Amino acid sequence: MDQRVRPTTVADLDAILNSEEATEVFVNQDGSVGAKVKRERRYLPGLADLVDRLTIVNQKMIFLPENRQEYHEERELILHDIDLILQEENVCINAKAIFAITILALTNRFIWENESKAREGGNEQDQLLKLTHSINGVRAGSKNLLAEVAGGRKDYKLDCFAAELIEEFGNWNILE
Repeated sequence: MDQRVRPTTVADLDAILNSEEATEVFVNQDGSVGAKVKRERRYLPGLADLVDRLTIVNQKMIFLPENRQEYHEERELILHDIDLILQEENVCINAKAIFAITILALTNRFIWENESKAREGGNEQDQLLKLTHSINGVRAGSKNLLAEVAGGRKDYKLDCFAAELIEEFGNWNILE
């Protein structure tokens, strides 16, 4: 996003003009000089977050067909960014990363189904919400595993209810 700035000193103007952010210099009506400065985002999703979002978008393409085109377009943007990260950061995807990606897909599918049941209401709603929170902890752990292999931010808050998982929903202690 371009933003107009008005430097107050010659040194400020010189710094702006010599930076990679300056996109245009202009003279104001009062004779002062200004510059358009390109602002770039500094907190972008890493590979783990993009892969996580990709698994969610894939589900939406399948289960929400009325918006399939929008999700297809989002998927293409995500795939583009994943390719850039893999190339620019020279990321080597190994078996551990593939394992993390498969766990992400599984957890996101389970969370999707479980949240749908919880939205229906009923006596088990509280139990379903705790279950979703627990599985979300597994999801965060798998994103951390992918970030460990491929680089990127990690989430250090993994306070899930894993101990409260009921066996009938499976043994989700899979990241050991």
